Amino acid sequence: MIAVTTISPRDFDAVLFDLDGVLTKTASVHASAWKKLFDSFLETRTTHAGETFVPFDIANDYGIEVYETSIALVRKLRVQGIKTAVVFSSVNYAAVLNSASISMTTYSM
Repeated sequence: MIAVTTISPRDFDAVLFDLDGVLTKTASVHASAWKKLFDSFLETRTTHAGETFVPFDIANDYGIEVYETSIALVRKLRVQGIKTAVVFSSVNYAAVLNSASISMTTYSM
């Protein structure tokens, strides 16, 4: 049996959503680790090959997916007048939000 929870403006002033693992299917720690690894590898490789070094881009190279049902819930809550916020601990939050097409203006911080 699935439990149903009602979120009403009568009962809640705001709802907080964690970015990693709730709105997006990635952990920022993984993305940062990949960046560190790939930047080091790519810089060494391009230096030896005489090519231009292009750093690993988390937003474009990591491919962040969103949990569509979570995004739909955020939108529904906002339509009902319930404030929402995205919380995160990643220094790469802007790249993650951008890659996942989550607008900072849509999801108040």
